[in-house]
Amino acid sequence: FFESSGHELNVDVHELRWDSESKLPSAEGPFDLIVASDVIYLSEYYIPILETVLRHGCKECIISYEERKPDEERSFEKLAQQLGFSVT
Repeated sequence: FFESSGHELNVDVHELRWDSESKLPSAEGPFDLIVASDVIYLSEYYIPILETVLRHGCKECIISYEERKPDEERSFEKLAQQLGFSVT
C-alpha cells in the first residue's frame, strides 16, 4: 500500500502474458491501469496485446516503446484505435 495526501492506494504488480487467453489467476479486474513497456517490437503480438488489455477490463492502459520501426508502430496505433482505444 502507498499513502499519498491522506489517500490510500492499493498497488498490485503482476506479469501478464498476452500469448495466453487466460486471465490473471490472482486478479480478475477490472483494473484502473495496465502499464506495458517495450512490448510492440513484434507485429505478430499487436492483436494479442490489445485483446489481453480488453479481456482484463482495463480503464486505462499505458504502452510505452522506443521508436524503432515507425511504419509498424503507426499500424499498431491504427489497430488500437479500430479496437476502441484512444491513442495519444
